Amino acid sequence: MEPSANARGPRPIAGTVRTLRRMLDLPEVDPLMAIEAGWESIVGARLAPSCTPQFVRDRVLVIAVHDAALGERLRWMSSAVVERVNGVCGASTIDGIVVRHRPV
Repeated sequence: MEPSANARGPRPIAGTVRTLRRMLDLPEVDPLMAIEAGWESIVGARLAPSCTPQFVRDRVLVIAVHDAALGERLRWMSSAVVERVNGVCGASTIDGIVVRHRPV
């Protein structure tokens, strides 16, 4: 028996995944790669060399700093960092940041 013209066969999953990502407001790319690429625009040219995005877990970006005062400054500007990260990633990627002091 021949399949009918209306029979649905296998379809590529990429379109479905893209649709689900948009519906769930998930990022298209690895968030850490996008954050690292846009780090200077996220924290500014003066701060970028002194702090490093480490990883994203449970919608929280962990940032390592070598200076405790810089850590306080990043905590103070956390809402701006969250907004800029989400702008760089093109989606609601993070809800907050955690700053960890890592002495040299």
